Amino acid sequence: MKERDPQHTFAKNTFGRFVKKHGIELEIAPVDLERMDVGPLVRKTNIFVASLTKKEKVYTRTIEFDRTFDYMPEAEDVLEYIANEVAAYRYYKKEPVRCALTFGYNPQDPRFLAFMEALVPEVEAVKLFLGDEAYREFVTITEVRGPYVEPV
Repeated sequence: MKERDPQHTFAKNTFGRFVKKHGIELEIAPVDLERMDVGPLVRKTNIFVASLTKKEKVYTRTIEFDRTFDYMPEAEDVLEYIANEVAAYRYYKKEPVRCALTFGYNPQDPRFLAFMEALVPEVEAVKLFLGDEAYREFVTITEVRGPYVEPV
């Protein structure tokens, strides 16, 4: 994968400022499922294994972005992905019917319910990783980093 110049911004309510303030670091490896390649041999992909580190805490997971990267995503890209999942889950907990309709599902659709239930351990892991104070700040970030991609 290509390297690119860092795309950081440290303005208020941005992931860049959050990363810097909380000392979050990223280790990331691209994954190409078609060729079963991991690491530097992958040229383009939307799937990555990401490990975020904050002091002695580590949060690792697979990320499947909506868009394809030909460069390595930054911590800010990973946090935006996670923030979108957290926002969807928080919306679901607050207004489950409207949330389902917003995403184009029947509120009783088992696929939608399974997706939302699968977010529970992810959201809990993010809370544990960030800590209460940082998590409260995290859910207020309003930055949109990547280009919006219309679902197929």
